[in-house]
Amino acid sequence: MKRSFQKPWHDVKQRNIEAIFDCLKSWGKELKKAGLMIDKKTIVFAAIIFIAIIAAAALFNAAGLSIAQILDIKNLKTTISKFLSPEFIGFLIIAPLAYAFAIIAMRKNESMQTLAICSAASAAGTIASLAVFPNLAYYLIIAIFAIISIPIAMYYSTISFREMKKFIVFRGTNSAIHKGALLIAIGIIIFSATAIMPKTQQTATEFEYNMIEFILGENTSGLAGFSGTGLSEKLADNLILQQSQLLSQMTANQVFENLKTKTDSDVIAFVTATEALKQQLASPVYRNQVIAQIKANQENALEQSGIDQTQIIQIIKKQMPIMQQFENWFWAIIALMLIGIIQLLFAIIIAPLGAAYTLILDRAMPENKKTDA
Repeated sequence: MKRSFQKPWHDVKQRNIEAIFDCLKSWGKELKKAGLMIDKKTIVFAAIIFIAIIAAAALFNAAGLSIAQILDIKNLKTTISKFLSPEFIGFLIIAPLAYAFAIIAMRKNESMQTLAICSAASAAGTIASLAVFPNLAYYLIIAIFAIISIPIAMYYSTISFREMKKFIVFRGTNSAIHKGALLIAIGIIIFSATAIMPKTQQTATEFEYNMIEFILGENTSGLAGFSGTGLSEKLADNLILQQSQLLSQMTANQVFENLKTKTDSDVIAFVTATEALKQQLASPVYRNQVIAQIKANQENALEQSGIDQTQIIQIIKKQMPIMQQFENWFWAIIALMLIGIIQLLFAIIIAPLGAAYTLILDRAMPENKKTDA
């Protein structure tokens, strides 16, 4: 009696479960037709975008680059070393992945839903990066426009893919990423106007001080690969060159050659001292001694005259009235400089690399692939 009661109940329960699954499948088909069903690949792409943004932010933070660092011209060697550091190079390699996966997601499943999901992933990745790396919060405005640049690149990629006839994926992605870079440029202008303009006088004055120290030769030695040296180094090189030329003219004379044959002890000592002086003029140690002496003379002259860096800047401003305009518009100059750097990086690295990533992904996932002539 117990078994006969349970078996029908078990059958009813089984039929109900099957009916529920059939209903869910039916709803899934309807949602998919309506464009409301989330594609699994889109979720994977969004997750990779999220991870790529956090990884890129971590590498950029580790590189230690900042606007103050870029403007510190007296430590130009340190700034350049940071641009060439493994962390910054890693940032340039990882950052294009966010664009590549966003654009390939749109190419494989072109819909507003894909656009929304990838945009949400980029926003979440950026917010998480700012929370984990507080130093980057200073660039919040630029970060907001960087978030918006991803859906902009996705949207323009669909237009480029339809318009282009040859090398569709590479050229279309490259063009779309450049559109995103233009949006970041707008963000840089707004950032400079809001964050830098209120203290543009202070920033410009610090830059002018650094420029004067650079010209006077402080912290400019050892800039491998750069012809620009400080004033002290140039004066030292010119002085040593004049001494070497004078000594060469004297020793090239026939009279000096005749002295080498003399046996008089004083003559021999003179010839030996002259040869030693020639070697001394060519040594780095002597050059450093001359530079140090010139710098000491400069400092003594400034102390005796009572002129400091502030007075030097004021003298320059009187001679060059445009310097005041330079200070007033220094925030705009910084904006243009940052835009130039960003556009250059996008043009030669980020956009081409993002296009290459997208092309590889497109070839790796041939299903639903459009013909690429």
